[in-house]
Amino acid sequence: MMIPTKTGFGGFEKLNSKCRPQRAPLRTTAEMAEEFGISSQKLAALIVARNGPTAKYRIHTKSSKNTWHEPKKLREWWKSIHDEDGSLKPVGE
Repeated sequence: MMIPTKTGFGGFEKLNSKCRPQRAPLRTTAEMAEEFGISSQKLAALIVARNGPTAKYRIHTKSSKNTWHEPKKLREWWKSIHDEDGSLKPVGE
């Protein structure tokens, strides 16, 4: 079976976007912080302090900085650093 292609800029062959597998959507640090009910600065600090999952993409420009995470990994990590009652576990545990 041949994969449909099209000629892009400069005559290079590219895969048709319809043939690419779908990936799970990513979320910014601010979006995940809103879901967890904390500020984005606090979430960023917790990720660094508690060995959180690494960001999938980081984009820095002169005027802004955006970081995207995989929501599933971040939610699993979030549950692992909290007790059943919702409080943060001590750092040594």
